[in-house]
Amino acid sequence: MNNCKIRAKDTVNNVWWFSKTEWPKADVSKVLAPYSDRMKKLIEDPAAFYSPKNRPSGHAIGEGFGKDNGGAIPSNLLQIPNTDSNGGYLRGCKTVGIKGHPARFPAKLPEFFIKFLTDPGDLVVDIFAGSNTTGRVAEDLGRRWLGYELSAEYVAASAFRFLDRDAPAARLSEVCAALAAGQTLDLKSDSGLPGLAAE
Repeated sequence: MNNCKIRAKDTVNNVWWFSKTEWPKADVSKVLAPYSDRMKKLIEDPAAFYSPKNRPSGHAIGEGFGKDNGGAIPSNLLQIPNTDSNGGYLRGCKTVGIKGHPARFPAKLPEFFIKFLTDPGDLVVDIFAGSNTTGRVAEDLGRRWLGYELSAEYVAASAFRFLDRDAPAARLSEVCAALAAGQTLDLKSDSGLPGLAAE
């Protein structure tokens, strides 16, 4: 807590992505950012905003600069708030009476990288699954996924991400207890999604 009001929040986390090859499978066109209002005006009437030439920065701005490519290349600083305090995961944890994973991250973070680096049907692997945000997002985006987590309790609670939002408390407790005990469950009947297992 910053009671003295003398510094800004420390809210930047580094994210590294690695590749086995020099040219990884990546497609920035899948994660384009919305154009700024100024860029939208430029696209509408390029001649009113610039004339093709070399800029002082050394960038050569040509005729194609005013072309609508569907969005802008995103910055390497992703600004994603972590404000989910009323989602199914935390609601399930509260209902069952267990603590949620302490280091949850927003779904938009794995969504960006899954869209950027994979295609539907590809396999996404999360070796520190925690509350399984990555698995949920991969499922929603049509990717196959594997999540590994050391804590059976975290695996059990992660099921809340895959159960119906309106699942009764008794079902939440039943699923959580079974997974925490190491049982394999097929949750397809609950949500239309694949099974989870704590092994």
